[in-house]
Amino acid sequence: MNRLFRQNPRIEAAPLDDEAILFDPTASKFFMLNRTSSFVWQRLSTPSSAKTLADELCKHFDSVVPSDVLNDVEHALEQMLSMDLVVAGDAAVNPQPRDAAQPSPAERRE
Repeated sequence: MNRLFRQNPRIEAAPLDDEAILFDPTASKFFMLNRTSSFVWQRLSTPSSAKTLADELCKHFDSVVPSDVLNDVEHALEQMLSMDLVVAGDAAVNPQPRDAAQPSPAERRE
């Protein structure tokens, strides 16, 4: 996965100890991120690849198994992408506001 990811600019975030609470005002949904996902979320304030994020996680957390980290980060990013919390590709570099009338990827599956 060589795509770049970044935070969706419409998502609001609040820290909670080592975790974070995200709010999507368009969908009126809250999301709770654990310590690791919160770390990834914070790093996504600037466009980053899964590999860059995995490398940063390995440096920051002592207890991670490097061989598992990239898969875990890719999985977390795909989940965040499916919930419209992050944007990928060209949108990660130049994010455009999503039309409120257009359903998010998560809404299209329901």
